[in-house]
Amino acid sequence: MFLWLACAAFLAAFVVATWLYRRMRKQQPDKAGHPQPLRSRPQSHPQTAPKNGRTVTAERVKSIAVQPRPSGKRAAPLPPAPAVQHVHASYLPLQKNAIHAVFSKLNVPYIPAYLVNLLHQYDARYALHRFCEVSSVPYSSLMDPGDALHSAARDELAGFVGFLIDVEETAKECGLSPDPVYDALAESKRRAEECLDRLRAATRLAKRITNTRLSFPPIQALAQGALAKVKAWDTLRPDETAEIASLADKLETYDQDFARAEESINEAILKLRAVRLTDANDAEYRQLLNERARLRHQLTITTDFGSALELFRQLAERFGELVRRAASEAHTGRRRHRRDGPSIEDACRVLNLSVRATVQEIKSAYRRLALQHHPDRNPTDPTAKEKFQNLNAAYQVAMMSAQAQART
Repeated sequence: MFLWLACAAFLAAFVVATWLYRRMRKQQPDKAGHPQPLRSRPQSHPQTAPKNGRTVTAERVKSIAVQPRPSGKRAAPLPPAPAVQHVHASYLPLQKNAIHAVFSKLNVPYIPAYLVNLLHQYDARYALHRFCEVSSVPYSSLMDPGDALHSAARDELAGFVGFLIDVEETAKECGLSPDPVYDALAESKRRAEECLDRLRAATRLAKRITNTRLSFPPIQALAQGALAKVKAWDTLRPDETAEIASLADKLETYDQDFARAEESINEAILKLRAVRLTDANDAEYRQLLNERARLRHQLTITTDFGSALELFRQLAERFGELVRRAASEAHTGRRRHRRDGPSIEDACRVLNLSVRATVQEIKSAYRRLALQHHPDRNPTDPTAKEKFQNLNAAYQVAMMSAQAQART
């Protein structure tokens, strides 16, 4: 404890002595009779780069800086050079705050994305200078409120910011990229305005496609392909743009035509599954199903969608013709079956029943014999299928006879 108190006292005495020494040195006059400030060590100033063959020392810079400026004129700010070539993301808020402070004095309330991109690359001062250079705004007049062209430069800056706001909002409507417009700014503002007109046309085209209500995957895939082309709007040729515009007009018609053909094919498939098909009709049915799958895939990849859709409509007509032919053959087969089927005596003999058997007796006998003679229960009997078919035919004839007797 005593050691700590001694150290503290020594430190306090040292501080007081240093203060008194400095105070006395300040009161000593120099050769001119003025008080001389204390400098603990002489300051070394690095020499700047040679200019015009002369080495500009710190004393030379000081003498130039204290020279009086001409009366009635303001020193125009020199064009800045980039202090850095890349700005870390953590410093971006500070960069934005600096630009926002300048824009607030100029009554410009918005920092466009183009300037924010420059802030990612350069320091704020050079980014603003580059921004003014692209927009043809005189940087020196803009930054000097006393300049005669300051108001005109401020209005030009506000107009250029409005132009960039228009670019951003147009691109955001349908998720298109504004980068081609920014690239065109490097050439000229007129070139950028031409790119903006193309961007507006691409946005209108994309809105027409996205606002069309489509229900079927092939038509939706066609619309998505057209949108993918529109997103690369800066590379589209005039003929490609006209083709996409024509497709946008036909999308709704395509969707309705495909809906009618698809509905017709689905109804035909349900009807064909409900009837017994002959071998020839069954083979044609399977062929049509394969053709349907092939055409649906072709509709998603073809460049001539109209021709592929016409083939799909013709396929729906072929399904309808098969339905009519299968229904006619099934009706003829039922008539032939009724004419060539077993007699009531043969049917009752197969079922082991009398001719006067009731409906309930026929059902019970059929269930018992069906379980006994089913082909799945007799896999080793080659005649099991034929026996089962004869049992079904006998059941149909016996049931018709019993129901007729019940009605009488």
